[in-house]
Amino acid sequence: MSGTATNPDVIDLSNYDLASNIDYSQIKAVGAKAIIVKTSESTNYKDTQAANHVANGLAQGLQVHGYHFYRGNGVAEANWAIQCAKAQGLPNGAYLFIDFEENSIGGDWTSQTITFANAVKAAGYQAGFYSGESLTSTKLNLETLKNNNIYLWIANYTARPTITHDAWQFTSDFNLPKYSQKTVDASIDYSGKLIVGNNPQPPSWPVRESRSKIEAGASFGLTDGRVSTRATPNSTERIIAAPDGIHLNQSDIDDLPFKYQVWQDEKGIKWLLYMNTDGTLRTRKE
Repeated sequence: MSGTATNPDVIDLSNYDLASNIDYSQIKAVGAKAIIVKTSESTNYKDTQAANHVANGLAQGLQVHGYHFYRGNGVAEANWAIQCAKAQGLPNGAYLFIDFEENSIGGDWTSQTITFANAVKAAGYQAGFYSGESLTSTKLNLETLKNNNIYLWIANYTARPTITHDAWQFTSDFNLPKYSQKTVDASIDYSGKLIVGNNPQPPSWPVRESRSKIEAGASFGLTDGRVSTRATPNSTERIIAAPDGIHLNQSDIDDLPFKYQVWQDEKGIKWLLYMNTDGTLRTRKE
């Protein structure tokens, strides 16, 4: 089933998706920049394909995150999820989601999610929550989760969720080229936090007071997260940073004419400009 959305930012994979059947370069080819891998379930199941998915995704330069299918066993499941994720090579700083799909689970779903989140944060991961919109809207306090810095990944295969969300899983039937099993789950990451890197860092380069290399009449702009410059009003525009990352040399970086990390474009959208760990200057929505 599928809602209406563009090509995905994120593909999620599990033991049902055999690593040997996937050409991971095709995940990047369709525009995705991250994968979310099932790592574990309950207190005794370790996903059999996770280690391969993690390694192959990282080898393709994808951001890799994980999820644990939750069965209601509290902190014991969080500890098992962490143990599995570490053994499968999930990088520190990645998101580790609690996947809440069993309507029969009793108790307070919000407090159980926070308990899981606190455990994975203490283990060096970032915390996320996943479920369908219908369950989420009746079982949880989303504002409480957001206040606890828990990323909200919500599924709705008919239309974009109307409840608070950071990412939308819009289909379970995305056609991945060169994949013999054909279809995968796919999502849009509206926050940008899943696709920009596990540990995005703010700029650390020096900002010169003297701008001797900046020509008179130079202009700078920001449109949809693309920071661009023109040396003079009639010159060709040069993109110096975009959501996907543009490589700059150190002299370019030193001479950027700003001191702040957050810019606001002509639509009023705020963007964070930062140096990623791979040496690219990137932007993401704040």
